[in-house]
Amino acid sequence: MGGIEMKQSDIDSAEIRSKKYRLALPKPSGFYCEITPTGTKRFILRYRPQGLRNKKDFKIGPANREKGGLTLRDATRLAEKEYARIIHGEDITEVKKEIGPELTIEELLKKVIKHKLDKGDCGKKQALNYDGYARNWINPKFGKLLISKLTKEQFQEWLDKHPKPKTGGHVAQFLKAAYNLAIDWTLVDNNPILRTQFVTGDKRTRYLDRDELVAFSEALKKYEKEDNPLRWRFSQCVRLLLLTGARLSNIMEARWEWIHWNMGFMAIPATEHKTGRITGEPYYINLGESAFKILRELKEECDSEWVIAGKDPSKPLNGYRKIWLDLIKDCGFKNFTLHDLRHSYASYVANGGDATLLQLQKLLNHRSAESTQRYAHLFNKKARDLNDALANEVNL
Repeated sequence: MGGIEMKQSDIDSAEIRSKKYRLALPKPSGFYCEITPTGTKRFILRYRPQGLRNKKDFKIGPANREKGGLTLRDATRLAEKEYARIIHGEDITEVKKEIGPELTIEELLKKVIKHKLDKGDCGKKQALNYDGYARNWINPKFGKLLISKLTKEQFQEWLDKHPKPKTGGHVAQFLKAAYNLAIDWTLVDNNPILRTQFVTGDKRTRYLDRDELVAFSEALKKYEKEDNPLRWRFSQCVRLLLLTGARLSNIMEARWEWIHWNMGFMAIPATEHKTGRITGEPYYINLGESAFKILRELKEECDSEWVIAGKDPSKPLNGYRKIWLDLIKDCGFKNFTLHDLRHSYASYVANGGDATLLQLQKLLNHRSAESTQRYAHLFNKKARDLNDALANEVNL
């Protein structure tokens, strides 16, 4: 049975005793915060594997927030996710052991760069940039360190002394993304870069204006499935990105079993999308008639379990970068990325006047409102309508 209702402040202010002890947390069953005589706090999930008599402890992650540890809220979500695996008969401790020996930071970065290249998440030029960040900046200082040993304080101290603050910011963003992947791969429990302060320069947000949207649409029409089925499937992927505001991986790796034709949405399982790995909740992408028309054509064109099938229909589309570069060249666009389609979707929703910032947050599947705030200034039409309504009300 779980403990009494706990707050974050209860974890932060938990007293240090001469012997190790545990605070029982409300949910899930067997969830604790362990406090040691040295002041180390960690979240623990205690469980009994099926068929065994003795219980095991599974480390959810560190709880010392001043050292980059998990919040109670995030730890609870992770614990509930692991608890669900236990309910389904998994011995989560043994699964983690099967992963193999812990990687060094240098080994992790090599693995991440290869993964991004193989998935088409970056081109060769960007991969060279990543490799440069690793060889010139990260590896000389931290490369031989095991990934679980890097602390927020270590990295922040190094970052504060970096001779090129903007470059240091790029390095931090790369390492932060690498640790996020390491968490997804269950190689590590937390991201030490998560709460570090670094320079990022001006936040870039690029949208398609009306004329650009027309040019973009015309360029997409050149890709006919009879001429080049692979390029046509990619063009349909691009259309779906613009119509839904989804992240690239949500569409590129979507399976037909996730499409709910009668309900009007795609349901991406929690384990298959960025926010769900933390919240434990599926991501629902609403689909209009235009999106369903595209999906029906894709279904008819290729017999595959994947919505956007690759050259080998048994695998999803991969290595799309050259197709994308050809497409934006046809449009005459410069400095435009696939992720900018998501920004364009958000800008049209915001300027449409019928959605709130909270609704936009849900549509984009942002974990926090902070990520959605960049679009707040785009709610111009709604702001004007409210101002006009006030003027009419007071007869100005």
